[in-house]
Amino acid sequence: MLTAKQDTAVMALAGGASITEAAKKAGVERSTLYRWLERPDFKAALADVQLESRTRAVRRLSSALDKAAATAVALLAAKDDAVRLRAAQLVPAMLRELLEIDVHGDAPVQVQQAGPMVFRHADAVAALGAAASSEPDVVDADADEVRRD
Repeated sequence: MLTAKQDTAVMALAGGASITEAAKKAGVERSTLYRWLERPDFKAALADVQLESRTRAVRRLSSALDKAAATAVALLAAKDDAVRLRAAQLVPAMLRELLEIDVHGDAPVQVQQAGPMVFRHADAVAALGAAASSEPDVVDADADEVRRD
């Protein structure tokens, strides 16, 4: 079990503080914090907090993934040929990567696998959205043509 000072140091380090900053927040010398970092219980506590933080971030980003996918699909009807082509490439890539994520595995594995995919495709969808500054075409699935509004 960690002391209150150790808990403070763990939270500071997990939040991105430097060794110096974390030691100051915990009210200890840097050398003490370095010693703590060698202890298995301290390392485990730090790893747990970092994993939980990353898991929360991935869940937050994953909840926005549906909107990103909808945007990518909508961009399939954009007026700009380059935007449509890139969207046509992006949609299957997103699907392929989502299907490759081990949904039955351990949570840490899911976080590690989902994290990069969420970031990569969110960036791609944002770039496509910026490129398609005009209104998208309206696609009628039963028609042989694209209607321009």
